[in-house]
Amino acid sequence: ERFGYNHRQCAIGFAFVDKYRGTGLPFRTVQYFQEFLFRKMDRLYLFATVKRENRRSIAFLKKLGFEERYPEEDQDTNEEPPEELFLEKYRSSQARGRIRNY
Repeated sequence: ERFGYNHRQCAIGFAFVDKYRGTGLPFRTVQYFQEFLFRKMDRLYLFATVKRENRRSIAFLKKLGFEERYPEEDQDTNEEPPEELFLEKYRSSQARGRIRNY
């Protein structure tokens, strides 16, 4: 088991609701939730998968500090890019080293 509770990792998901667009509420809510996971639930690592064409969600996650795990420039130019993008966020640089070296 590489992911999951025992490895102090967590996947997050969300949906945009037009009613709250432009209010900042979705950003603050997810920001609070990720801090709760890092501090209270002792998670070290959060990740999300997003359809590559879903630029709105990708921008939202990047604004929250998530980074692409496999950026396009790291991929073989002869391969088709995957349909989904994998984004991640670590609690700290120490957590990044521990998980990536697992």
